[in-house]
Amino acid sequence: MAQWEIEITAKYQSCFTEYEKKHPRELLAVSNNLEIFIDEIERGIPPFAVRRGFIHNESDGIRAISQKGGYGRGLAETRLYIYGDTETNILHLLCIGGKRSQNRDIRYCRAEVAKIKRGAKNG
Repeated sequence: MAQWEIEITAKYQSCFTEYEKKHPRELLAVSNNLEIFIDEIERGIPPFAVRRGFIHNESDGIRAISQKGGYGRGLAETRLYIYGDTETNILHLLCIGGKRSQNRDIRYCRAEVAKIKRGAKNG
């Protein structure tokens, strides 16, 4: 079984803090779904192959974990964006956002993944 290290961006930390204060139920929902995702990759399933109803594919290998699941009704749409680097076994937690910030969040994530990939080539 592959051991995965988790790296958190400064933006993720900032978003997490904001969601703790303003959207704690949504944060709990995406955090619980993240734990399910981590359990899957720790069992050896590659990050790009994990299939659950709360996971959405974005471009460049980015996955979005939503608030969907058994966490109550009426939760605002929320996405926790991640990138699983199978070369290094690092799961990058990129950011958390809502529907209104989705396009901006995905652009940010794509730029971060490009940096990660460049670093791997240069390292």
